[in-house]
Amino acid sequence: VSGKPKLVRGRDEGVAKELASWWIWKTPIAEHPYVIGADVAGGTGKDFSSAHVLDLQTEEYVATFRGKLDPDEFAFQLNWMGRTYNVALIAPEKNGEGRATLLTLQKQVFYPRIFFHQEVDEWSGGVRHTWGWKTTVRSRPTMLAQFASALRQQKPTLYCERTVNELGSFIRVESPQKLAEAAEGAHDDMVISAGIANSSEVRMSGSEYVDLSEYMDGDVF
Repeated sequence: VSGKPKLVRGRDEGVAKELASWWIWKTPIAEHPYVIGADVAGGTGKDFSSAHVLDLQTEEYVATFRGKLDPDEFAFQLNWMGRTYNVALIAPEKNGEGRATLLTLQKQVFYPRIFFHQEVDEWSGGVRHTWGWKTTVRSRPTMLAQFASALRQQKPTLYCERTVNELGSFIRVESPQKLAEAAEGAHDDMVISAGIANSSEVRMSGSEYVDLSEYMDGDVF
């Protein structure tokens, strides 16, 4: 991702409603499909856990999260916000500490809509589900390329200044792999969670029709 994108102001002058570590620009709209990309950190190191809520109909990042929580605590935040935004499809990165977040979503809060990959089992030839977003040497470049393309087209609209600041220090490192990552001393957590939400796989899964009536807990706003 090159360059620093312009911060777009919304109808509400771009002023977010801050709830804990959530910044919220647009409250849920009935029948709109939403997805949430999440990057999970351990809660004690230099990295942050982050999340982006993407409205697939209006093409806007309507809410973002950035904070230091234990992975299981982060899952409760994602559960709350996911159910608030029409039971959004949640795509938590499951690398490292993300496994704990994923398991909490599945086994403790029983979140009903979690992203999964479909993979062919080499032994049986059948299709299996791999839950959560897996960042690999293949998926990361593709996800970042899609996000870079979206930013150039200013779709989806990005209101979050915290994300814009991270994008400004997200560079391509001179190495044999030529990886794109945060500059030394900077962070890229929000770049990753925004990119996950924007990825074509997550978008496609999140846009599928689901009868949400049995899942709704009511609107917190």
